[in-house]
Amino acid sequence: MAQSTGDVLLLGSVPLESAQEVFKTCAATLGHHLAAIPDGEVGARKSWIQCQALLVFDGHPALETITRPKSPDGLSREYGDNWVFRLKPGIKALEFDDLKYAGWAAESYRAFRDLRRRGEIPAGVRFQVSLPTPLGGCAAFFDQPLDRELVYRAYEPAMMREVGEICRQIPHQDLALQWDVCLEVLEIATNSPFLAGDP
Repeated sequence: MAQSTGDVLLLGSVPLESAQEVFKTCAATLGHHLAAIPDGEVGARKSWIQCQALLVFDGHPALETITRPKSPDGLSREYGDNWVFRLKPGIKALEFDDLKYAGWAAESYRAFRDLRRRGEIPAGVRFQVSLPTPLGGCAAFFDQPLDRELVYRAYEPAMMREVGEICRQIPHQDLALQWDVCLEVLEIATNSPFLAGDP
């Protein structure tokens, strides 16, 4: 393969079944145009932040689940059919131990590294990890402004720990981190801040 020009950016999601399939497909069709290749946000991440509702918030001891999507797998497939959580009465602070992103990144990186070693991914192309911002990862699931703010205070440091762990597990020269700023753009477009303390 030719040396990468880095003139194409993949945003993260690729509608394929496995990270290995994503890497192979992207490298074969766009490899020389890419500075980095994401793993496609496969598996539980295929509906972006729904994985956080399903695997982090649902069942958390400080939270109660008010509504869940109609689908059996708990992944929302239409606008308005979403998870809603609230803090349990009396909860003034909470913590999140594992948001899962570091584990997913480490697993996908192993597949990426093996394919690159075999020459199926061009040398110099990095492994891209796409993450929701701390606001994006949690705010949409909480309909009470104060709950949203308290959850954000716990979620932000948890996400920073995920980033730290990703940076520990993946060599810096192989890593490209991308923040998904969907919710922030929506805030600007609608002039509707998601956090209670915002002006």
